[in-house]
Amino acid sequence: MAHFLPYPEPPEPPLPPPRSINASRKSALLVENDSSLLHIFRRSLKDEGYTVRTAANSKEGLRLYRDFAPFNLVLIDYFVPQSKEVEIDLLAELQTNGTALATAIRETNPSQGMVIAALDYRNAGEVPRPRELMHIPVLVAIRQLRSLLEKIEVDRAIEALTPSELLRLQRSADFRVQGLGRAARGRTGEDLLQEAELRTLIGAEDTQKGRHWNKDVDIERHLTEAMRSISNCWKRQFKEMEAYLMSDFLIHDAEEQEHSPLDNVASGHKAADQRLIEKDEEERVLSKFKDDPEATQVLHGLLDGLKKNEIMSKYGLGEKQYAAAVKRIRVTLLGPRNGGGGKTKNMTDKRNYGDPLEKLMNQLAESVLGLSDAAILAETSEAGADPEQEAERTRSVLRRASEVLENVNGRLSNLGHTINSNGWYRGRSGYHSTCVACGSFVSFTTATGEMRGEALDGLCPESDQYTIRRLEASRE
Repeated sequence: MAHFLPYPEPPEPPLPPPRSINASRKSALLVENDSSLLHIFRRSLKDEGYTVRTAANSKEGLRLYRDFAPFNLVLIDYFVPQSKEVEIDLLAELQTNGTALATAIRETNPSQGMVIAALDYRNAGEVPRPRELMHIPVLVAIRQLRSLLEKIEVDRAIEALTPSELLRLQRSADFRVQGLGRAARGRTGEDLLQEAELRTLIGAEDTQKGRHWNKDVDIERHLTEAMRSISNCWKRQFKEMEAYLMSDFLIHDAEEQEHSPLDNVASGHKAADQRLIEKDEEERVLSKFKDDPEATQVLHGLLDGLKKNEIMSKYGLGEKQYAAAVKRIRVTLLGPRNGGGGKTKNMTDKRNYGDPLEKLMNQLAESVLGLSDAAILAETSEAGADPEQEAERTRSVLRRASEVLENVNGRLSNLGHTINSNGWYRGRSGYHSTCVACGSFVSFTTATGEMRGEALDGLCPESDQYTIRRLEASRE
């Protein structure tokens, strides 16, 4: 590893041992023996608000981790000096003292956020490491540190979300997608949640792309605002003048003859056709509450664009009556999930919601966010679901978004491709980018994690890996 002239190091003040990652400021463990790099990394971490503990070798690093874990971040030099306490398999080509320490920490705490600094390499794909560490971010340039810290903070914030926060996010997402009608194009609330987190992760790498998380706002509110913006974007992208599929609206009469409710509407009146469909949807929603007069009154008020106080005044409802009616509306319209583990029942696949119903669903989405922790837990139970299981399932949905981006970046890096963080752009079929070295194309989708493109066909022809393997092949 290249060495720099050392900076004079002031003595570090003693730090009180944090009992957990929430017990003090953000905490970091830095395992680095090069004094110049130690200074640079420590200064960068402190500038980002971290309290930093340092170790000069893997033995000391492991001791500090055992004494003070968990940390918000553990940053380990790939070539940190050897330690007898961390066993090294001398026959394993992919093992160094740095990776051995990372492995030991991972075995102690699989969810610990870590970064391996390997500044002697051009890209992460060139850094040999065990398979179990392939998902850990590798730092090959100091300028990458800030974006890696941002991503780790996003991941940590997701893990710190409480069950009630997760439930509010999921049910709010479900209502927003319901309000899109056919504009949802088969998407679900889970897709909206994942999209919000993915754009946040991309925003962590580059503030000019995605949605950068302002730490003055809690992650629940940030994701909520991101979902609101994304659902509005999906609505705008939907072609309002797209021809309605007749199969969506076919019905059968007593003689089993097919016909459409549009057959009796004069041709050339597209707006009338659309309004007929929208009105039918409103009646369908209202029919669910035919035996609930107060809920019906609230629904009529919301569909008419009235505010809460106006509805209460018009129908003579008290505060508790109004809140109870809105709760029954939410529970009935969203209902439980399929089989307790699938996606939310999507009423919108073949529906065309007009503005009144879309606004209704968005108002219900906003009302969920105002529920207390106890209220959202109770409402989830009333809807027929287990709150704890639903919350953890939602956390898994959010984790998958992070995993998708990690898998894409990891696979491209292992092939020697270089993708700038600001190179991802959102298209109709997912996210797209190109290798800055060879120009090959790659894309992926958040819903399935599917990756496509010529960049995945082989090694980047402009990378050192390609040159080395081509020379090896020529000698065989």
